Amino acid sequence: MKKYINDPQRRPYKIVSTETQNVIGHCELNFERSIPRLSRILIADNTERNKGYGKKTINAMLKLLFVDNTYDQADLNVYDWNTNAIKCYEGVGFQINEGATTETSIGNETWKGLNMQITKSNWLAKTQ
Repeated sequence: MKKYINDPQRRPYKIVSTETQNVIGHCELNFERSIPRLSRILIADNTERNKGYGKKTINAMLKLLFVDNTYDQADLNVYDWNTNAIKCYEGVGFQINEGATTETSIGNETWKGLNMQITKSNWLAKTQ
């Protein structure tokens, strides 16, 4: 765990409820590639889902990248069956990159992974 937390290519964060101050999830900024990636975004407590924490978390992560740093683009990956997450990401301004899909075998199933991208200018336009 210490190695993971101290990895300079990753910045993990806790997601904390503004109402209860309890930790309700996790997210991470990943800098292993030239384009920073939002990853491991999870609202773990089911009772805290559908309250807007996902959108607030994504916007906070993008603010770190676009306002506080010099990045002009970010991306993330999501499985196509995760429609709630896809709607959340689209609501912030992410768009599906049709040319970058993956397939992962999970047991007897094949899961399709979608890549979604956002530019700083598109994000700023959504936040105005």
